[in-house]
Amino acid sequence: MINNFKKISIIAPHPDDETIAAGGTLLRFRDQGSKISCLVVSGHLPPLYPKSSYEITKKEILKVFKQYGIEYSEFLEIP
Repeated sequence: MINNFKKISIIAPHPDDETIAAGGTLLRFRDQGSKISCLVVSGHLPPLYPKSSYEITKKEILKVFKQYGIEYSEFLEIP
């Protein structure tokens, strides 16, 4: 398959939604040379969760982003 997409941006409502919704596709595009970025809108944040839960989740998803080759990510931190 020839990839014509040089850059791909994904918007994930929560950390791991990018993997659940499009993980295999993201890996395919990565392997074909696309540059991938991800915007994470929300997460495990107060008032429903302690801030420490969010920090753990963020650290975990950043490891996944590294494996996916996601070069840029942004976290909006909307509860």
